Amino acid sequence: MSLRFDGVSDYARLTGAAALDNSTSGTLLGWYRKEDSTADRDILVLSRSGSSGRIAISATAGNIKGLYSGDAGSAVNYAVATNTWVGLAITLTDSALNIYAFSGGTLTLVMSDTSFYAPSNLNNAFFGDTGSWSEAAFGCYCYGRYWSRVLSPAELTAEFGMTPSSGTPAASTTNLRGSWPMANSTDTTDWSGVGNTLTISGAVTSSDEPSIGGGAAVFIPTQYQRTNSLLRM
Repeated sequence: MSLRFDGVSDYARLTGAAALDNSTSGTLLGWYRKEDSTADRDILVLSRSGSSGRIAISATAGNIKGLYSGDAGSAVNYAVATNTWVGLAITLTDSALNIYAFSGGTLTLVMSDTSFYAPSNLNNAFFGDTGSWSEAAFGCYCYGRYWSRVLSPAELTAEFGMTPSSGTPAASTTNLRGSWPMANSTDTTDWSGVGNTLTISGAVTSSDEPSIGGGAAVFIPTQYQRTNSLLRM
């Protein structure tokens, strides 16, 4: 199950510097099933006053883009086929932005920008419409998480590779400030235990869900070689 955004003012949001742990650094990630080709519609945005990291639909057909602060900075394209799930992540500090995509078991650094300096606290985490730059990208959204720290590529890979179950907050809970199943339009449960519920508007419930994780655990027995001893009298 997931949220499907299909119209004006669709979003899931966590707002306020205190909700984001009054931190200048953070990581926002989630899964997105692309159904849109309308340029500049927003997918994920992590922002502070005067700056943001943003993932949106690209004007280049079949692509999404990562960029810094609205339409500023160098937008970098990443190919995503329509009706395909992709894991997306933004890491943002007061002087560095990284945007990642996860597909087919591979984590890709889509873009990196260190051309700015913005030391104020992060104050908004958006899935879909931000209420300022553009509308939400059409498609489904699932398994959103936010940390008030920057996750490493290895940690991001672990997060995207896990299959969450009811009540499972994340692979890493260090500085985790919210973990949301985003399974339907009324469930704002925060699995992290912090209690940061998302504000959801305009979304409808979809049966689509990303196929993630490694599946069932497999036990492989260890073979031990038998040694026979002959005792001679």
